Amino acid sequence: MASTEMLEPIDRIDRNDRICYLDDDWERFAAGNCGGGLTGDSLLGTSLYGHIEGEVTTHLYKLLVERVRRTGDEVRVAIRCDQPDARRWLSIRMSPFEHEGVEFHALVDKVERREPVALLDPLVERGDQVLRVCSWCKKAEREGAWREIEEVIMEDQLFLRTELPMLTHGCCESCYETVMAKLDAGNSDIP
Repeated sequence: MASTEMLEPIDRIDRNDRICYLDDDWERFAAGNCGGGLTGDSLLGTSLYGHIEGEVTTHLYKLLVERVRRTGDEVRVAIRCDQPDARRWLSIRMSPFEHEGVEFHALVDKVERREPVALLDPLVERGDQVLRVCSWCKKAEREGAWREIEEVIMEDQLFLRTELPMLTHGCCESCYETVMAKLDAGNSDIP
């Protein structure tokens, strides 16, 4: 199923990278992604980077924001933003906003429904084990290799466990190299 639902704008950050605006579409998007408790009031004035998990992912977002500010050009980023019951591909558009701010828009490009994946449900019980997931492609790291999350679930028989691993986010080598190569080449479309 394809979608062209525009959520515009998700947020704006000021020149100090603090969230200065979130609209009603952002609130609806967060609520639909088990983002309970994340309200505009609780996020306004906080650093964007305090809400991005993983050192490498944070670094890449800082580079993207800096690029928008330095060039004055829009940057488009393709990411996966899965829900427990769907794989979702999004395009995030970062564009300059007044006084060195940056505005973020999101477009849901494609949605594939699937059986719910408990591992991606933030409300399920978690154990002490940690599983790292790429913030860009949503592959999971298992024994040094990045694999589709469903493969890891099957191979590790996670569906049989009463406690699932905690999820942390990072960036796989392939996505990191792709983003950096596009940034170095001056491209505005970053897969």
